[in-house]
Amino acid sequence: NYITEVNTGESEEHSSNDIMTCYRVKYFIILDTVIMNLKIRFSKESMELAKSVDGFLMFDYSKSLTFINHYKNLLNIDLESLKAEMMVAQNLKKQSTDNKMMT
Repeated sequence: NYITEVNTGESEEHSSNDIMTCYRVKYFIILDTVIMNLKIRFSKESMELAKSVDGFLMFDYSKSLTFINHYKNLLNIDLESLKAEMMVAQNLKKQSTDNKMMT
């Protein structure tokens, strides 16, 4: 028997003789705690910016607008040129992926 407590104040009593079940329960408790703390640690704005950076790395102009708008004045970015360049990069990435699948 063992008792676990999580940050929400909930506690549960678990009874198991199987060591893998014990590890699995502890793993999910730790995972839940990490996820909960990530939600607390990062603001909504920083999460939106992080998602936007992810969109930028995937060459998705519409999903990266928060990131682009955040830095466009600092870096003197021409939005139409950037949009065109991202479209070219996205097409090259797709073409490269298609070529790898054919070989």
